[in-house]
Amino acid sequence: MNIGCDIDGVIANFSLGMSILLRNQYSADLPLIIDKEQVTHWGWEYFYPLSRQQIDSVFRSITDDFWKSLPIINYNDFTFFRRTMQSKGHTVYFITSRFDGQNIKKASTTWLESHGWQNPNVIVVKKGNKTKEFIRLKLDFHIDDSPEVLINGSRYVKNMIVMDYPYNRNITTLKRVNNLTEYSKLILSSQ
Repeated sequence: MNIGCDIDGVIANFSLGMSILLRNQYSADLPLIIDKEQVTHWGWEYFYPLSRQQIDSVFRSITDDFWKSLPIINYNDFTFFRRTMQSKGHTVYFITSRFDGQNIKKASTTWLESHGWQNPNVIVVKKGNKTKEFIRLKLDFHIDDSPEVLINGSRYVKNMIVMDYPYNRNITTLKRVNNLTEYSKLILSSQ
């Protein structure tokens, strides 16, 4: 099977990494985002008393080193997913819409390899353009946390799966999981 997997918010803890950047740049008094239940809205301006311009400035300052240093959400879940997909011979595509950097694909590949995934298939798209990849790859499953990607992509992926966060709980027509172990088991149960 062809399996899709977002990176940020599914494997990598982008919220924690970004909250550290924002605190370092603006104020150590800003809250650290350590629990996914804190992420109630899609958009950083909902968490911090910062302007959109300030947040965008931090986004523009992100380097490839940032992507390579993001913490993993749950190593055991990621390991279970990796081992399960590889043992079943599934082709996994990591489809991410990360911001411009010197070499986002290489940084993302290096990050996945550092967590044990050898020769990952990484596809970097501009914001909102995952749908083209969904059509091209003919995915059997894809997991994502972005409400926009979930809604727009659900027409092109056989099984679009929601990685549960407070900001996407209004999407009630798609299957939902809490982690990559649950996602793996959902894939296994379809065979």
